[in-house]
Amino acid sequence: MKKLLAIFFVAISLTSCRDIIELDIPDTAPLLIVNGVITDTVPVQVQVLTSAPYFSGANPGVSNASVFVFENGVRIDSLIESDTASGFYYGSAVGYVGGTYSIEVQIGSNNPQFESGTWVSSDEELKRCPPIDSFYSEYREKSLFQPEGYYVAAHFHEAEGKGDYYRIRAWRNDSLLNTPFDLQYFSDEFADGLNYNNDPLPAFTLDGPKPVGTTYKIELGSITPQFFDFLDILRQQTAQVGGTFDPPPAAIIGNIYRKGDPTDYALGYFNASKVNFAETVIVQ
Repeated sequence: MKKLLAIFFVAISLTSCRDIIELDIPDTAPLLIVNGVITDTVPVQVQVLTSAPYFSGANPGVSNASVFVFENGVRIDSLIESDTASGFYYGSAVGYVGGTYSIEVQIGSNNPQFESGTWVSSDEELKRCPPIDSFYSEYREKSLFQPEGYYVAAHFHEAEGKGDYYRIRAWRNDSLLNTPFDLQYFSDEFADGLNYNNDPLPAFTLDGPKPVGTTYKIELGSITPQFFDFLDILRQQTAQVGGTFDPPPAAIIGNIYRKGDPTDYALGYFNASKVNFAETVIVQ
């Protein structure tokens, strides 16, 4: 009995000890962040931001930058900054399959948010992308790895010829699913020319189980092998939960760099994509 009381006392004393640990996080110079996309339907968009201290919240936008879009090496658009969102730039250009695209970001010497200079992206080819044949909801019975309920899934036919890469983005009730675990990207390595329609491949399940009345929008887009690798590293690094098998920390290097010095990278990525959309609502 005395031994049990002693163990209980030790357990209580351990749980009641709390030390406050103050982390000394050094200040570092801000890094430029450039993210953008050009598609065959939605006009080009680019974000120009800077990194911020860990506990400061959102990344500040860089205003009054000059942002240009190039198609096959020729400038085709000058972007205009949003009136309501600092650092968000919009244009009118759209791309076409087979076209090669890049951007240039010029920051003047009088900009208080970031040092002056010119930053460019590597070329991105706008690749082909198959249409979405159907996007629907269905009820599924409980199985070993699947709770019962309503799920949403898509059918599409992967084009013949290996070397295609894709990304899927989804909106649930008009909110973009945008956590590290929501990143969905894949290649045609094991699905070249096949149908994602239960024969021979299962339909591409997007989400579930969710209640009747939940609305969804899906975007199937083509991506380059380089952007595929970028997303792969991004997911590995941002989805870490401190487990034994988590990958070691690594730099997430995109395709944005200081003009004339490819070793001086900014954060982020500019990609080109053919996109197809579909919408559905979960019904009984």
